[in-house]
Amino acid sequence: MIKTISFIFFGVILGLILKNNINFIKFLKLIIFSILLPYVVVVEISSTDLKEEWFGFFWGAGFVIFIFYLVRIVLKEDRNKSALFATAEGGTLGFIVYNIINTEPISLFFIIDMLGNGGALFLFIYYQINKQRKVLDFVKNPLIISMIIGMLLNFLGMKLLDADFLYRVEPTIIALLVLLVCIILGSEIKWNISKEIFTSEIFIKFWTLRVGGMFVSLMLQLPLAVVILFLLPPSFLLPLFYDKGDKNGIYASNFIISALPVFVFLAALLILFY
Repeated sequence: MIKTISFIFFGVILGLILKNNINFIKFLKLIIFSILLPYVVVVEISSTDLKEEWFGFFWGAGFVIFIFYLVRIVLKEDRNKSALFATAEGGTLGFIVYNIINTEPISLFFIIDMLGNGGALFLFIYYQINKQRKVLDFVKNPLIISMIIGMLLNFLGMKLLDADFLYRVEPTIIALLVLLVCIILGSEIKWNISKEIFTSEIFIKFWTLRVGGMFVSLMLQLPLAVVILFLLPPSFLLPLFYDKGDKNGIYASNFIISALPVFVFLAALLILFY
């Protein structure tokens, strides 16, 4: 555990050092999201028991839709604030925490976060904000394409981890992927936390709901990926759903930055718990 956390901190620090090397960071993102992560998704999804893990889609999508309407109806917040409450940055931050704890198959995380949470983000939240659905953007995403390929291979009985070579190199590739994701995370860290947001009523409500949900999901012994969704800041993609310069998009971006230190604290507690 200590070695893993040290490994992650090394990646984040390396990202901070390299953050001004824009072309290199773009190259790393290409390697991560177009090659390594799709590869891992195909291998893991092809090799898992989908009969036991298919329900993960409903956990991921349900998280987004349930919280959105809970905030809209009970807290009476507008659609933009409700979207902040309902989204979670699983693809980078969640992936790192999930791999540190490492108590459940990573394939279940992919189904809950990428298929369920990601699908609801593009098809439900985007519609709430702009009255449009990004169906094409969701379907043509390399991660979704790789998940579909993995499922097809699974249905055909072609479990890639049955191959001895792929089975032996898989842990190394996942470790490399975690390191590269940490470098990207470090390169995107911003220090301009908004004091107004950090001490605002809406920020306190956000974390009260999220922490409460995390404890309830722990007590109910829900999948680890669901527990982690509650401690994450809103999705990094959310500000991109607004028109450039839109005040709600700018607010969302500042809200996410302000949420990061709270996430780090909660993630540390969850890791110690496990």
